[in-house]
Amino acid sequence: DLQSESSDFTLPFLPLLGQPNFAVKGWSHILAAYPKVGKTELMVQLCHEWNDEKITYYTEEPKSIWKARLSKFPQGLSHVTLVFALGCSPEDIRNDIREGPGAMAVIDTTRNLLNLTDENDNTSLARELLPYVAASRQSDKTLWFIHHVRKGGGEQGESIAGGHAFLGVVDIALELSRDKSVDNRRKLRGWARVIAVPEL
Repeated sequence: DLQSESSDFTLPFLPLLGQPNFAVKGWSHILAAYPKVGKTELMVQLCHEWNDEKITYYTEEPKSIWKARLSKFPQGLSHVTLVFALGCSPEDIRNDIREGPGAMAVIDTTRNLLNLTDENDNTSLARELLPYVAASRQSDKTLWFIHHVRKGGGEQGESIAGGHAFLGVVDIALELSRDKSVDNRRKLRGWARVIAVPEL
């Protein structure tokens, strides 16, 4: 039973830039940042770090941008399958997550690929996002929503653009922001179920 199974259970952390407590295999995550802060660059770096995971990456960006990005990884990202998903139906993406191969799915960005009805309506938002969380759980996949933050910022995940359902439906929420004291440095903070997420 669940009680006896949990007695010696340890969470299967995925390292994030070598650090635990930011990502867990099989959980759902959101990584949010203001446009052009570097959320996709961070996610691609993590995909490189997780080279023992088969990853499907649903992207809104064109092939030419990805050619430039992949040129920074001469050893390649052969474990990552890119799906140029702009124009694909959200249902197709969801079904592919459930039925497709691999251990991880990245949706970049949630706003532009999932055609959400109203990002500020929590009931609608939860109804539209939860099927992706369910699809990833049913297929034992790790899920990443890549999303934006609002300009005004906020605490406890309040800066994530749209309703608080973005924070509520996932197991871990991460926010990437510029370090105002050092131009080329970023800060990462987060909130999670069960674990405390440190600042990096």
